[in-house]
Amino acid sequence: MRALKISVIAMGVLLVAGLVVVVVTLIDRASRLGEGEAAPTQTIAERLELAPGDRIASATLDGFRALLIVDRRAGHQDVLVVDTRTGLVTLTLSGAAAPGADAAGDAATGTER
Repeated sequence: MRALKISVIAMGVLLVAGLVVVVVTLIDRASRLGEGEAAPTQTIAERLELAPGDRIASATLDGFRALLIVDRRAGHQDVLVVDTRTGLVTLTLSGAAAPGADAAGDAATGTER
């Protein structure tokens, strides 16, 4: 009977110690959230290289990515994929004629204006 009491007390102590370790670990990890992430030094417009007269025609979100269609002042469109966590442009497709731009033809439909 005495061995049973000792083992129950020992297991209780182990349970409490394990719970303390879990709580301390959670508090430690929660206090470290956001460490090492520097604030961006550029605005999103600077990262996207938007010139005066350029405008974002469309924006679509997919998880941590944003797909932006930018109407450039020069009369073409750029498609940009932006990582929303870092603000970095991960892909750029450029050169498509913007709708309503002064172009000789429409590449998408093959019609002339």
